[in-house]
Amino acid sequence: MNERMLKPQSAINPSGDGPLPLGRQLGFTLFEVILVLLIVTLLTAIVISRNSQSATRAKLQGQANLLKTQLRYAQARALNANQIWGMTALNNSVWLFNGGSTANQIQLPGEASSPVVFGAGDRQDLAVTNFTVSFDDRGQPCTGDTGTTPIASALAITVSDTGSGASTQIVITPNTGFIQ
Repeated sequence: MNERMLKPQSAINPSGDGPLPLGRQLGFTLFEVILVLLIVTLLTAIVISRNSQSATRAKLQGQANLLKTQLRYAQARALNANQIWGMTALNNSVWLFNGGSTANQIQLPGEASSPVVFGAGDRQDLAVTNFTVSFDDRGQPCTGDTGTTPIASALAITVSDTGSGASTQIVITPNTGFIQ
């Protein structure tokens, strides 16, 4: 018998280097394809979950930074105008005031109305703790709206996301009025 006839036939190697070794197949099995799709789906779910948490955290940080800027604006106005300026937050409504009275509401720069309402519009799901802080003509933070009693200890203002429970704090340092 011919020796060639006794050898089993194997697949032809597409590279042209001769036949493929026995047991070697081209392509993927259905099981392998399903397994890869399952892994890709799981990884996609993890990435989407992390991105939504990152978006919530970014929104929270963005609003906290905006509130810090608005507090610094009130402090700068007090320094430049030689009169009491401050900010109040009451039941998630935040406004700027001057003249030593929270009733003198001033529209915050870049805002469409006064007061600014947390929990509505682009601030939906956000809340801010109630506070009133005024700044005297030296920029020193004071309790209440009259600007006569300097704060004795750091004033912490919490901005929180009611949906996720995440929160961040703004701290106003006594004497210097440093806002961090």
